[in-house]
Formats: sequence, structure tokens, C-alpha cells
Amino acid sequence: MSPASDRSPHLTHGVIACTLRGRRASDAIEIVTERDGAVSLVVLDVRAARDQEALRARLAASALVSLADHEPMHVLANSLRSIVCQAVAASVGVIALKVHPMHGRVELLNAGMPPVACVLPDGRLLEMPALSSDIGPRSHRAHPYELIPLAPGSVWFAASDGATGGTLDDANQLWSGLGLPESAHELATLSHEHLEARLLERVGQVPLPEDASLVVVPTANPRRMQSGIVGS
Repeated sequence: MSPASDRSPHLTHGVIACTLRGRRASDAIEIVTERDGAVSLVVLDVRAARDQEALRARLAASALVSLADHEPMHVLANSLRSIVCQAVAASVGVIALKVHPMHGRVELLNAGMPPVACVLPDGRLLEMPALSSDIGPRSHRAHPYELIPLAPGSVWFAASDGATGGTLDDANQLWSGLGLPESAHELATLSHEHLEARLLERVGQVPLPEDASLVVVPTANPRRMQSGIVGS
């Protein structure tokens, strides 16, 4: 078991991430947080015939640069595709999530990954499945992304298919195994180590066939104004 990102195992702004390393080191997570509370992240699941470790490192570095430079989603996807196309028999599943509290919106690109979950403040659980296949030399069409109104107080969950038992279409067993939607805010308060332990309880004993990753992104509730006094 190891941190989601070798550079940043303990994340700020309430974002929590973990990766259980499998026999095949397939996953990478990169996260960038801003002073205004904005969060941008990428979860990668590299599927390569050979040189997977080197390819994973190159893709993670490219994703981090794209996030830090605030590049549009299509630019991020094209940058990853250009790297993958240089490899042999390779592709990469991608979740790119950008939460903009100041603008009240969420950008989501899901290419060949399990559905992303969002638990709303009223307790409803929404799922956003992939809109395209994984990114690689056989993906000739553009990879669409969604613009979603941000519900303040919502909690977002992203996972690789190692955490869903290999399925890309249905993450319900993972979410229910973690206790969603009721446990959403509890999970958002866990430390990296405790989130890792919860994921391990769900997926079983290591080593796994491939990496299993989970990211939790809470968003702040709006502050209330009462008689000119800001309440929490």
C-alpha cells in the first residue's frame, strides 16, 4: 500500500486520496488545489503491454502540468493521447475532475473509467458514467466532458476499476460497500491512512491483481448570513 501520489500523500483543502498497490502498478493520481478552494485532479489507469511503469510516470507528469497550467479538458486529453500513442499496445483510462466553487460548476471528463459518484447535500447519490472509451491510438473521436452545476456541500468520489473489481460499468458495490450515501461526510473527514483502511476492507487482501484507487473531494457548505453576521 502506498500514497496516491508519491509527491503529495497528504493533501490539503480536505481532498483525500489513496492507492492500494497491486501486482500491476497501473494507477496514478495527481491533484492541484488553489487558494480560492478550486480543486483539479486526474485519476489514471494505465493499460499497457510493456514498460507500464515508465508510461505511467510520463502520463502522470503530463497530467500534473496540464492541471497546474489550467489547460482545458480537450488539451489535457490530447496531451495524454500523444504520449500513449508512442507506446506499444497501450491505452489509459482517465477521470479528470475540476471543482470551481467561485464559479459554481464542476467539469468532469470520464474516459474508460468507472462511474464517478456525487452525494448531494440532501443525501441523494448521483453517478456520472464514462462518456467515452479509454484514451489511446484507437480512440479517434474527441473525448467529451460534462459541465455540472456545483451543489455546495456535495461530496465527490472517483475510483479506478481496481477498486470496483474490474468493472467499468457498475460501481454500486463499491459505493454501497463504503456505506454511501449515508457515510459520505464521514468518509470526507478521514485521514489518508483511514481511507486506505476502508478501501482495503472493501477490496479484500493485497496484493491485488492491479492497483485500486479512491479519491474523496468534499465541497464546502455556503456560509449563512443572519442579521449581518456570518454564521457557520
